[in-house]
Amino acid sequence: MTNFKLFANTVNKSFDKMSKGELFVVDLELQDFGEKEVYAKNDYGRPAYDLGPIKDKYEEKDFFDFYLDAFTGKENPIFRTRTFHDGSYDKQFIRRVGGVISIDPKTFEKTTVWDNCSNLPEPYNRIAKAMRSIVKSTPIKSIFRSSEWKVSVPSNKNLDPDGNVETFYHFHASIDKAHYHKSPGDPQGKVKSLYGVFKRSMDEFTIDALETVKDLIDENSLYRGQEHKKKVNDMLKAKKDFKNKLVSSQKDSFLWHVAATNPGLASFRNTSIGTLVTDLSKGKEVESAVKSFESKVAPQNYKRPKALITQRMVDDAVKTLKELNMEHAVDRRLARASDMDVNDVLFVDRDTGKQMIGGSVINDLLSSEVKKTDFSIKNAKPIPAEDFIEHVVPQANKIEALVRNDHTANFMTVTAPKHGDSGGLFSWNNDFGWAYNGGITDSDLRREVAARGGSVDGDFRFSHSWNHEGRRNASLMDLHVFHPENSKRTFKVDDNYGKTEQRVGWNRRQHSQTGGVQDVDYILAVPSGNVPVENITYPSRSKMSDGIYRCAIHNWKLRSPTEGGFKAEIEFDGQVFEYDYPKKLGHKEWVLVAEVTLENGVFSIAHKIPCSSQSSKDIWGVDTNNLATVRTIMNSPNYWGNNKAGNKHTFFILDGCEIDEEPRGIFNEFLSPALYKHRKVFEVLGNKTKCELDPDQLSGVGFSHTKKAEIELLVTDNKGKKTAYNVNFG
Repeated sequence: MTNFKLFANTVNKSFDKMSKGELFVVDLELQDFGEKEVYAKNDYGRPAYDLGPIKDKYEEKDFFDFYLDAFTGKENPIFRTRTFHDGSYDKQFIRRVGGVISIDPKTFEKTTVWDNCSNLPEPYNRIAKAMRSIVKSTPIKSIFRSSEWKVSVPSNKNLDPDGNVETFYHFHASIDKAHYHKSPGDPQGKVKSLYGVFKRSMDEFTIDALETVKDLIDENSLYRGQEHKKKVNDMLKAKKDFKNKLVSSQKDSFLWHVAATNPGLASFRNTSIGTLVTDLSKGKEVESAVKSFESKVAPQNYKRPKALITQRMVDDAVKTLKELNMEHAVDRRLARASDMDVNDVLFVDRDTGKQMIGGSVINDLLSSEVKKTDFSIKNAKPIPAEDFIEHVVPQANKIEALVRNDHTANFMTVTAPKHGDSGGLFSWNNDFGWAYNGGITDSDLRREVAARGGSVDGDFRFSHSWNHEGRRNASLMDLHVFHPENSKRTFKVDDNYGKTEQRVGWNRRQHSQTGGVQDVDYILAVPSGNVPVENITYPSRSKMSDGIYRCAIHNWKLRSPTEGGFKAEIEFDGQVFEYDYPKKLGHKEWVLVAEVTLENGVFSIAHKIPCSSQSSKDIWGVDTNNLATVRTIMNSPNYWGNNKAGNKHTFFILDGCEIDEEPRGIFNEFLSPALYKHRKVFEVLGNKTKCELDPDQLSGVGFSHTKKAEIELLVTDNKGKKTAYNVNFG
């Protein structure tokens, strides 16, 4: 076996050359090498082959066993007690280094320590080929790291039975500094984790999403986007290469190479900009995805400099529309009463009815206008919406609505096509749509709580903020909810928290019995322009004891400059109570905002400072908390005639109600199924082609029949009798 020295040295040279770059190790435990018989061990702990195998006892073979099995009997004869190639040094090398590979950074082809042995004499060229085949076909486990500087030895000497010196040669390797680590599992685990993150990026990211983010950065439409430009460009190139250039045998090597040599690119998915790409790749609309990104990285008062539409997106959208022969379908306007057919409405007053198609037919049936008189809408009769429409509306001559502040998100307007037939744009057989008040779906404070990771979905919420524009407040403030057991707590100027365990707030941020938790806190200095937010929420009233829960603000530390107070919100049962306390608080001063009573599972509230949400507001020309005349009642266009597509809504079109910002005329939820694959195109065009404002419009408040809500209506029937109803939806 005189040629083994050449074999061992060739393998050693290959390892040294590979060590100049990153090394990886394959997971040979995944291979099934079969089973082998188990032999009893001699006094030296080695198998006693001369005693024969233990009957019916087997163990799994490993890569070293595969190496031995590759020899024929003549090529690996018994040498004293073992076969010639069954040496402990070679076993150590093959088990620890035999599965090591390198990856070419350009071709991503694997190189093994067995690769340069084809010119060796038999049997070693054949053995190396078999070893190389196994290693190349086995998945990579992680990077290679060793806690020892040497593996095996080049040679050792022994005395034979006759006293002569024998030299034995072995596979061996010296470990380069780059591949040494006292705890190999640590770097191997990190790279393996990065591999998983990067693999998800390549599997889930879309080229379209990455190009969209690139375009947003190039057009300065993304907050501090230039900081992410190189990372986005690198990820876009990696994704294109992965998808279009690499064959399947190269892809896994590419992933491991990046994970080991470019951790910044590999971990891109876990960054804020990576989250934006993830959201877009999952189909999230651009506006929503960017808002989510900005909530993580932008200051509270940040305003985006331009719309989230790039030229490439517009060009792609126009191209798609031309292909569909629908270039004019996206041109929308506000609907008018003259667009409506009286057969598509549930109720119409005299003046509005005159303007509708077919309105002259019913005009004479409407009695003269009923004069406005004072009427209390208290003790309104509860009635389901369907019953109200079926039994009350047909007898109504006049309907008035009491629009509340919490109906802000219910304000809506009906939209229509500019050019007649839209060519099957929607999933119903008419060309009308609608748009809800998208500007204020939640209160600003509620949105800020959610953006900071706080819960806004519990049964009871208390939030506050301070340092608003024009009311500088650099103080450190805290919010607290005092439980019924803390009823004797007075609110003066002090640091007294009463029974500390019976509250939620500073230094008591969680209450296990009630489930109450302060999940958003602020403890830093308050620079100008920054609006701190804090939040306390109780997930379920079922864990709360009956009694009075007192919501208070504490000015824990007065800091200059401080010129104003705070804003606060209390929410339960779908009602949001807003407070705006303008006065400056002194050092350690308390302000009791409200007392919320829980009794038999029902919340009620007593305001201790003025509640701004109960005062009248002007929303689209409608004074809230006052009666507004209903011009017409209609179902949403997707339920006109025989249509029954999606969720049903009922609209109350109000006199004097005019939308104050241009609404979208197209929403992806409206699209015909045949167009849904183009939803990103229509998302772009829906933003780009909004309806121009026009005083001749049909706007009011709308309610989905699948969402719990209510509105109080005062109905005057054909005989002049007035009845108040509390109409319930959902």
